[in-house]
Amino acid sequence: MPSSFVVVFLIGAVIFTAVSALRWWFGADQSARRRLKSVTSVSIAEAPEGALVKITGKLLLVGDEALEGPLSGRRCAAYRAEVDERRSSGKSSRWVNIIRDDDVIDFAIEDETGHALIKAIGANLVIDRDDHQTSGTFDDASERAETFLMHHGKSSEGFLGMNKGMRYQEGVLEPGEEVTVLGKARWEMDPDKSRSAGYRDRAKRLVIDMADDGTLIISDDLTTLD
Repeated sequence: MPSSFVVVFLIGAVIFTAVSALRWWFGADQSARRRLKSVTSVSIAEAPEGALVKITGKLLLVGDEALEGPLSGRRCAAYRAEVDERRSSGKSSRWVNIIRDDDVIDFAIEDETGHALIKAIGANLVIDRDDHQTSGTFDDASERAETFLMHHGKSSEGFLGMNKGMRYQEGVLEPGEEVTVLGKARWEMDPDKSRSAGYRDRAKRLVIDMADDGTLIISDDLTTLD
């Protein structure tokens, strides 16, 4: 192999690695993690009105409303599901993301000082993907995975019905799980009268909503909980 070609190849590899690293570092998930880690948590009771606050607590569903993880069927308040397809070109192959789907509903969290309602619609979700599946030549996709693919106009089968190489990842925010939320704090009268001392002493509850600049981050990443 000519030495000049080797040099060009090495330079190209270095540039590709650097671009990939920068894309990862400045990606939405990593940026959100850094933002969360830069803010110190406060207890629910200590959250100041109108301030951007970070609180951590145990997730509670509100009423009977719940989502279902599309790949695992887990009951949750939010999920993030992704599918990658292995694509080949000559002797090389790479994973290409073909589906990235998430959903979230309003939920509550509690700590030792109180309850907070999280108005979660539109939040930036940073969820640990802890459910992993694969399908390929000798492994069919699960029924749930196939349904998820079909919902997004995809299939686990390719030419002549042969299985494609696919990998599936899902993360959810489940009841009882510790989560961290960064958003704008406001206080309102608690509609749950059982937490009030009486008619003249109505309890208040904290509500976390999207800040004026669009900040609302929700995560179960253990490194962001402090």
